[in-house]
Amino acid sequence: MTTENVDTQETIEIDLEHDLLFQLMLLAHEQDITLNQLINKALREFIDEYEKTNGPLEKKTDVE
Repeated sequence: MTTENVDTQETIEIDLEHDLLFQLMLLAHEQDITLNQLINKALREFIDEYEKTNGPLEKKTDVE
């Protein structure tokens, strides 16, 4: 069995209120990770939980 490591990361822009952004920065600091790492971790956990119930997410290829 061969395991292929495929980069599945995408770049997204998120708009956060200043209070929430500050709380997230503090949480990332407490965990000794960057804000990007914290948000990636949170998104990955959300996607994993979503896919357990709803099946795999599919990437949209045609955006109108």
